[in-house]
Amino acid sequence: MSNNRSDRYASSPAADVSLEECLGRMSAGDEGALGEFYHRTRAAVYGYALSLLKNAHDAEDVLQECYLKLCADPSAYRAEGKPMAFLLRIVRNLCLDRLRFRQRRGETSLPEEPGYPAGGLSPEDRLVIRSCLEGLGESEQQAVLLHVLGGFRFREIASFTGEPLSTVLSRYRRAMKKLRVLLS
Repeated sequence: MSNNRSDRYASSPAADVSLEECLGRMSAGDEGALGEFYHRTRAAVYGYALSLLKNAHDAEDVLQECYLKLCADPSAYRAEGKPMAFLLRIVRNLCLDRLRFRQRRGETSLPEEPGYPAGGLSPEDRLVIRSCLEGLGESEQQAVLLHVLGGFRFREIASFTGEPLSTVLSRYRRAMKKLRVLLS
């Protein structure tokens, strides 16, 4: 997974319309539309799943399950102008299902590998980043991962989490301060 801007969801009314058009094309049977939709949303889906699950392997599984579910019934989307909200509701539900399953089995799985794009990083750099992220609280990790990895704006994060914008902003700032201290 690369961290190119083309991989990241760019939130704008035009991007929402374009994603909505992809969903419409998928409903009409256009096989290329799923690839385009996947390419444009995968980093955001993965970042959101990772922020909820805290496990890279589980986040990858949810990423795949999400698009399989979408592919099975693209007509489930009702044109509301918010295709990312629809997609992330699917992700959230899949994550909650996975967390419930883990809880029933008494599992607490930790990521074996860093759960972020690590291309071009040395093993030592990966360990430092992983250690720093572990030094953050759960809600701080979520804010950082959604903003940095998922490419979401703070207003979108507030919408997804159901928290006030000011809470998300202060949580992110606090996390960044902690990261600076941990890295110095």
